[in-house]
Amino acid sequence: MNRIMEGMKAEVACVPVSLAASTDSTPIYISAAKKRRLAFVVTTGALASGKKLTVAVYGATDASGTGATKIGEKAFTAAGTMTSAVAVVDVKPQSAYSHYGVKFQHDSAAAVVCSAVALADAMYLPADNDWALTV
Repeated sequence: MNRIMEGMKAEVACVPVSLAASTDSTPIYISAAKKRRLAFVVTTGALASGKKLTVAVYGATDASGTGATKIGEKAFTAAGTMTSAVAVVDVKPQSAYSHYGVKFQHDSAAAVVCSAVALADAMYLPADNDWALTV
């Protein structure tokens, strides 16, 4: 039996930062090599009721973010006052991008501490080919 840490690789996707309203975070682009899926976990400090956290995922051609293109975005709204929040982004890597990163921003009046971690399956995976069905 494996421990969770043996089956998952965790990487910093955005260092903790005190983020002012309507300011984009700075992503760290994570390699998608040998990974069938990436999960970005974005955490925040307190959000007041009705405030939004908008998370966008970008695909790029290298670790510096070259050619970064937004491939998805979602706004999460606090249903009530939250002392912290967690938003999860599930990414299935595409052949057009070798690296992925997340940018996020909020609309709270005060700065909010936010961060992100990328999780991926660390076990050996055979190469993808046309003789497989993924659903």
